[in-house]
Amino acid sequence: MSENDEDLFEAIKSGACGYLLKTEETDKFFELLGGLVKNEVPLSPGLANRVLKEFSRKERIGGSVEPALEKEEILTPRQMEVLTLVSQG
Repeated sequence: MSENDEDLFEAIKSGACGYLLKTEETDKFFELLGGLVKNEVPLSPGLANRVLKEFSRKERIGGSVEPALEKEEILTPRQMEVLTLVSQG
């Protein structure tokens, strides 16, 4: 997938359950895919951080998060926990 933020956020808005980069190291790529059996979101660590920063930025500046991007609608509490941990490395 593309590293472009616009592509990443468009994929999420469209209902993507994860987002992996083609440039991801093979071992890491398969590790993230393996997490699917544990209901973990396959998202490259750097991308997880960008998603969380975007949510934080929109909330800080008082902008609205589009309904399709609201955390309650797109992520379960467990998925949010995993996303947070992935973004922290």
